[in-house]
Amino acid sequence: MYKRKQLFKLLDNLQATSRIGSGTKLYHFIFLMSQAVLILVGNFGNYLYLTFLGVDNFILNMFNFTQIYLQSAFVLLRCIVLDMVLSRYQRQSRLLLVLTLRNKPPRDLSQVVKAIAKNINVLKCSVDIFNEIFGIPILLHLFCGVSNTLVSLDVFIKSDGTFNAGSTMLNFLNLVYQMTLSVIFWIGIVLNIVMCDAVLTESEKILMKVYKLKSMAADSMSWKYDEVDFLVEMILHRPPQFKAARFFAVDRSTLFSILYSMTSFLLVMVQFKSN
Repeated sequence: MYKRKQLFKLLDNLQATSRIGSGTKLYHFIFLMSQAVLILVGNFGNYLYLTFLGVDNFILNMFNFTQIYLQSAFVLLRCIVLDMVLSRYQRQSRLLLVLTLRNKPPRDLSQVVKAIAKNINVLKCSVDIFNEIFGIPILLHLFCGVSNTLVSLDVFIKSDGTFNAGSTMLNFLNLVYQMTLSVIFWIGIVLNIVMCDAVLTESEKILMKVYKLKSMAADSMSWKYDEVDFLVEMILHRPPQFKAARFFAVDRSTLFSILYSMTSFLLVMVQFKSN
């Protein structure tokens, strides 16, 4: 119930601010394409396990695929929400760009800056609500993706990367299926991290444009300068931050940290294998 209220509040905040363009048709296309890919991969796995690997393995595969399907749905929802947030930050950035391209600040600079400050504050609250709703799913998604990949690497290294005699094609098809699931998993992880980082980058661009606007307004009336100065302080002290259940920040560095940890694990396993 609490999460649903937070989700409705998030949608209300996003509706209160304007965005660049309309992504409704794009969202529908992405949803349909993702469902088509998941259905094709799922049917291929069901056929493979039910026909060649037995009912028990088929049931285990169904549990595994259901987990990936549900997490993919959460990933798609998070990506759509992040795109909505990003487009609204881009809208504020474009408004500031128009102001900075003028030869001198407009007469209604105070009202324009107040509106931008209000929208940025609403977007910051939207990011906080996003963290409350999706922070734990992001953490679980990262944990499951990394753990499954490490287990797969461990099994692959211990098996010398070879197939059993007499069932080469079956093992190859199973490997293709498992790799496809892993790729789908990691596409979701990378998309979420990249889009979170895109929002943070856009916020930094907004700050740079506000600084430029501040320098333009420095020679104008004091009340106009105060409005711009307030906007600078608000962005500096209340920047958007994405958190994975408050354990760590989600940005571009998160992806490199994951790759570093997996590479270290792979090197350790190779050394154990060589010994």
